[in-house]
Amino acid sequence: MTLVLSSAKKLQGRIIIPLVLATGQLIIVRQFWPELGDAISTFLALVALLCGVNGAFNTVRLGRRMLALYALGYVLLFMFFMVALGGAPHRALMFSIVALFFCALFHMGFLIGYVIIVVVAYFVFPFYALPLLVTLCIFYTLVIQVRRVARHADNYVLTAFFLVSFLLVLVVFFPLLHFMLQRTPQDLAKAFFAADALGSDVREAIWRSIITSSISTGIAVILGLPLAYVLVRADFPGKSILDVALDVPILIPAPIVGIALIMLVGGSTDLGLAVRRAGESLGALFGGANSPIGSAFANIRFEGSALGIILAQVIVSAPFFIRSAMTGIRGVDPRLEHVARTLGAGPLKTFGLITLPLAVRGVFSGLILCWARSISEWGSIQLIAYRPLTGPTLIYDLYQAKGGAPGPSATVAILMALICLGIFILLHVIGSRFIWRRE
Repeated sequence: MTLVLSSAKKLQGRIIIPLVLATGQLIIVRQFWPELGDAISTFLALVALLCGVNGAFNTVRLGRRMLALYALGYVLLFMFFMVALGGAPHRALMFSIVALFFCALFHMGFLIGYVIIVVVAYFVFPFYALPLLVTLCIFYTLVIQVRRVARHADNYVLTAFFLVSFLLVLVVFFPLLHFMLQRTPQDLAKAFFAADALGSDVREAIWRSIITSSISTGIAVILGLPLAYVLVRADFPGKSILDVALDVPILIPAPIVGIALIMLVGGSTDLGLAVRRAGESLGALFGGANSPIGSAFANIRFEGSALGIILAQVIVSAPFFIRSAMTGIRGVDPRLEHVARTLGAGPLKTFGLITLPLAVRGVFSGLILCWARSISEWGSIQLIAYRPLTGPTLIYDLYQAKGGAPGPSATVAILMALICLGIFILLHVIGSRFIWRRE
């Protein structure tokens, strides 16, 4: 009997205290925000009662400290929506929704962070709500994962350093997310599949970028992999000079590469004229303008052609592949190669069966970086081969045509960014499933 009376008193207390608090909130709302009316004021009081009962019934499990934080969180939400934001009817309703989420999720502490992120994104920075929401949610999720690893390793520095990096995350990713969320999927589909001249230009430019960057990456791999192997395994006079020279295309501004190519293989240079004459001779040999092959040979030149685009892409992107491939080859123990040689394998067979498979992670990573750098090149291409248009040059062309206003250039830019990102992710998936997993 005594146990029953004690339980009844606890139950009564857990109901009466939230009821008193809800009544107090009702009086405050009617006093300071009479324009809300009886219906909204009563609804807010019911929300307060529900949140109070939820906290009271979880006192034992949560503890007094967590209960105090729970009450403080509710008060802060009330102050934010009703005082800071003005307490208009729609603000009051938003407060009730957020408070109910807060009430439902408080026993799962990490989910409260997402509620706070929604409030900050949509009510503190409403003009940048969606990109800020996505950025903060991704970062908060990663913080939770890093914190778990840090607790397991008993190394709080991991979490602290990751939190410090938040500013860098905002600087790098927020402008891109804000940019990519400015168009709907319908806008992007309309721009890509449009039957007008602009739609045709968009498709041709994007496909040209993908094809030329793939060709330039293939050239960089075929010619750069042997060079990477030589620079790692051989010591010879002038090696340090060659090693430094590889970084020059990375260091210098891209327009300098374009000017250098114009001065070397431009239409008015000796080498450029020689290439054109050779192409015309081969074209005449294969049937001239009446033959597809002859016509293709007759139009061989670097300035204003796909060959110029590929040449510019190879120059600016090959160093990325070579450096990454060198890192992969450097990680292969030379003793393994010596063992293979002593067992009768020749130098080429040793490279193909021992060195390359063990260095494949660095080689494939370099291939991805090389392709990404190739497809994004614009500065040198606009000088040596502005036309035919690639994706970046088309974006610039549309931007200039509109007098500096984003307009269709933004749509095409977002479309190309998404396509490149999709291909980039696909390459990483292939690498993680079929290449890097072998290690």
